[in-house]
Amino acid sequence: MPLSPNVSLKELASRTEGYSGADLAALCREAAMNALRRSLDAEYVSKMDFEEALKMVKPSISPQMIKEYERAGELLRYHERQLTMIG
Repeated sequence: MPLSPNVSLKELASRTEGYSGADLAALCREAAMNALRRSLDAEYVSKMDFEEALKMVKPSISPQMIKEYERAGELLRYHERQLTMIG
């Protein structure tokens, strides 16, 4: 289902920072369902459909989890550099 011209992907991106790919997919599905609830003949997904979806779909990854993943990545890169210097 196409997006209404009043949907700004740039704005959506800024409002969904920290959302995983699966979270974004769920958000889009919920917005599409909102459009169909609004009208079974809906031809587009509106900004309001996304506004309502944002109330329901929250990020599944917490800011703390993101920090932990970043730290794990730093440690992994450090150890890879050490192994490169040895080998």
